[in-house]
Amino acid sequence: MHSLTPTIDRLFRRDPAFLADPYPVYHDLRRVASVLRVDGAATDPPWLNAWHVFAYKAVASCLRDERVSSQRHMAAMPLEHFGIDPTTPAARFFWTIQAQTMLTMDAFDHTRLRRLVLKAFTPRVVERLRDDIQAVIDALLDSAVSESGERFDLMSDLAAPLPAMVIAQLLGIPPEDWARFKRWSDGIIGFNITQEKLDNFYALGEYLRARIAERRNQPRDDLISGLTIARDQDDALSEDELVAQCIVLLVGGHETTTHALGNAAYRLLAAPLLWESLSSIRIEPVVEELLRFDSPFQALSRRALTDFVLGEHSFAAGDTIWLWIAAANRDPAQFPRPDDIDLTRQDNRHLSFGLGPHYCLGAALARLELQLALATLRRRYSGLRLASASVEWRRDGAIRGPQLLPVNAG
Repeated sequence: MHSLTPTIDRLFRRDPAFLADPYPVYHDLRRVASVLRVDGAATDPPWLNAWHVFAYKAVASCLRDERVSSQRHMAAMPLEHFGIDPTTPAARFFWTIQAQTMLTMDAFDHTRLRRLVLKAFTPRVVERLRDDIQAVIDALLDSAVSESGERFDLMSDLAAPLPAMVIAQLLGIPPEDWARFKRWSDGIIGFNITQEKLDNFYALGEYLRARIAERRNQPRDDLISGLTIARDQDDALSEDELVAQCIVLLVGGHETTTHALGNAAYRLLAAPLLWESLSSIRIEPVVEELLRFDSPFQALSRRALTDFVLGEHSFAAGDTIWLWIAAANRDPAQFPRPDDIDLTRQDNRHLSFGLGPHYCLGAALARLELQLALATLRRRYSGLRLASASVEWRRDGAIRGPQLLPVNAG
């Protein structure tokens, strides 16, 4: 067993100290070994029988390498490990659908499915949503302040509903169903699997099947209709793939952006000088720097398709590889003064949206939401302050962000 095995295990088991500030741990791990092999017992969880990559150059190389597969469900821990019966309808649905998404496919299948939705997320198309997104932000903040006075929770009142409402509108989810969809999809991304997660995942799938059936009879100008037409007329994807893409767009389209906005707002408000400077600088590099400094995705898992060599390390076909995005984004070999927030940082090639074929499809949309939300908060509430010095962090190591972020508006 490697001497760093306990530290790796604590990262995955959501040690409260690591959740509060994992970056010193990443620095220590990277200094010891930028690429680390952990060999545990056969009964250990998959992260204790895997490669862990912490350096920017190595993470970026793996993200671009066709020999590194996104079929990470192949390395997933059996549901029995979590005390879950794998034969239930919810468990079977989860296991089937997670293998059918763009996120877990390679090469031809990934390109085929990505092409079906790519045109809805180009920067030019996303820019047309600017006024609609701004209207959602203003309405949410108006409601938050009118209901609670000068104090409100930035997570539940803005960061959580904003991206959920935007992606729901794009797919064609009616407003009266947004609360249900949000409840079902919250917390699906994570290292830990519970029966509640599987039940919510199954309920979301059944809901989307019903919406797909409606669009077959009455198509509309939305993504669900477009994907349904591609399924029925062009035979471009299977029925399971159709449901899977709708799920991944809904879940991926809001949960990571929610925590990216929470992280960004927290960092600005925790340093009043940064918050005060926000009104006098361009918002675009601000968002990029805050995404680099606090990536919502801490790590991504991959699989080696074949034997290959990366630097001095030899990977074998079937090996699990964990790419530590958050550690790479603080690598001093890539970013000068990586632990300082520089809101005007140039050449900021962070990896928070990934790299290569699986570069985040919704990156342009997430950027616009973050830019508008932060700029609007600064414009409307120049005296905005954290209401508490302590932060309750999301209790999962896969995505890092505040669970609650109470603020005072005046």
